[in-house]
Amino acid sequence: KGESYVKYSKKNTKSDPVADRPEVNSMDPSTPREEPKGDPSLTIDTTMMLNYTETSSTANSVELTGDRVFQGHTSPILASSLNPDGSLLATAGKESDVFLWDTKSGKLQTLKGHSADVWDVRFSAKRNSLLASCSADRTARIWDLAKSATIATLSVETQQAPFTSVDFHPTEEGLVVTTDADGVIRLWNYASSGDEREPVEGKCIHDLNAGMKQARFSPTTGLLVAGFDNQINVFEVNNGNLNYKHSLIAHEKNVQFIQWDQEGKFLVSASEDRVVVWEPATQTMCSAYQGPPHKFFCCSFHPKTSSSVLIGSYESILQWEWMPENVSSVVPKKTIHEGIVSSISLSSQGNQLATVSHDKTAKLWTIVS
Repeated sequence: KGESYVKYSKKNTKSDPVADRPEVNSMDPSTPREEPKGDPSLTIDTTMMLNYTETSSTANSVELTGDRVFQGHTSPILASSLNPDGSLLATAGKESDVFLWDTKSGKLQTLKGHSADVWDVRFSAKRNSLLASCSADRTARIWDLAKSATIATLSVETQQAPFTSVDFHPTEEGLVVTTDADGVIRLWNYASSGDEREPVEGKCIHDLNAGMKQARFSPTTGLLVAGFDNQINVFEVNNGNLNYKHSLIAHEKNVQFIQWDQEGKFLVSASEDRVVVWEPATQTMCSAYQGPPHKFFCCSFHPKTSSSVLIGSYESILQWEWMPENVSSVVPKKTIHEGIVSSISLSSQGNQLATVSHDKTAKLWTIVS
């Protein structure tokens, strides 16, 4: 079973302490999980990595203006998400509350329900008021912000590890994916009971030993990707099943952050040692960057073009132009925080960008290019 699947690497089973992610526990042998089946993994020859030149600007250079600072967290912020129209920003980290900010007024609302650090937050691409969160308390929650209430909880009694990420399916209502620190990726289904007093219990409909870090659905296709140690596993989701396709390997250290472009064709991934752009459907590594500052924590495509990537490092972001083919240029980094930039999020319908940091602040930027 799973003979064609790449052998799991356990060299770096503990998350980078700098990135403040939960420690990985070994899988309980009394609860074996199905291993994915599919085509052999793709291992990248890292000599393919392109040289780069530093430039003061490019055709798609990002200027960040009109920044708004959101202060309220008392501990490092680890995750963020803007809703589709950019009117709401959710942030979370080493606190049990989810922070919800009105991006125009700056008004703060805290969502209470978790009992430990919150590792990920994610808005639905279909509904401005639907938010998911997951926590070290081994639960995930679905929030209806119009009701200011939890409408569903996701948990498994036998689960021993914290949830590490959560995401909504882009088109199928009630379908959610989670990962945990034991390396289990789960597909869930939930449906509202119509009773606002009690949230429904989500049902786990499929799980695999295949996802430890962020899991993210393509916004336009049936593909799902999940970080697992230093690789990215690619799945198709059909009829409630996770069907393993292949793995993408180019990172030497654990994958910390992954993000699709808005068309769902390209994927960018970041580990401490490098940032890589992929075309997951065709198992293609398009380009990779491992120049200064040499430590990377998050990444995102430019909101207006997939040829440009924004990379978060210590205190700053830099812009990497990876297209056209065989040309790679970097716009020098811009200092925007006083600590690690841990997450970059974009509004899918606008030109807003949010950054959050271990300096306990979130910032909202208007992109002018």
